[in-house]
Amino acid sequence: MHITNKYPLLAVVLLALCSCASTSPKENRASENSTLSKVSPEIQPIARNGGDITEKNRTDYRIQSKDILYIDVYNEPELSYDLQKQRSLRVSTDGKISFPLIGDIEVAGFTPFQLERKLEELLGDGYLINPHVSVIVGNYHGSVCVIGQVKSPGEIKLQDREITVVEAISMKGGFTDIASPNRTYIVRMENGVKKIIQVKVNKIIKNKKSEDIILKPGDTVVIPEAFF
Repeated sequence: MHITNKYPLLAVVLLALCSCASTSPKENRASENSTLSKVSPEIQPIARNGGDITEKNRTDYRIQSKDILYIDVYNEPELSYDLQKQRSLRVSTDGKISFPLIGDIEVAGFTPFQLERKLEELLGDGYLINPHVSVIVGNYHGSVCVIGQVKSPGEIKLQDREITVVEAISMKGGFTDIASPNRTYIVRMENGVKKIIQVKVNKIIKNKKSEDIILKPGDTVVIPEAFF
């Protein structure tokens, strides 16, 4: 004999309980998402145009001092610093982090992708078997400098977004009357070597916006004076 035939009232109660159980996890997840959406901007992962971190950020962005890092070691919660747990590591002013088991590590200058491989190598050397590490940079703390013939020369802080040469010049008030826009250049340090990048600003403004160059932390944009 089926229980529903013998105890019709009990069957109704059981169905009600099952219904509650099926909706509760959704409500919990909604509550968790609401909580995460209120996390302070300082610990939000890098986004571009409202999106999540891109592969370009992982392979192009160079970690700087004071950056916030989220480092997840798969299946190792005690070694992980992830956004959901609101645990993070801040890069020290001398470019290092202190990581469990390993100790102090120089991270400034690494891309997130390179740091993932470095941590996997270090953790796999006597600590874990085939570790898998994910690194997200939580905030830009670098800056660029614009000098020469602009109206308000000085530093520009990079706060969670990329800026181009033309944008940087605009942010500094634009060119002075004696500027030579097409002689603009970027001074950039790469692996300890100084690199000069020429920028034809007038050409970019007129019809070649795709050639505008994205600045990297530490870049200096120089606008020379025109020859008369």
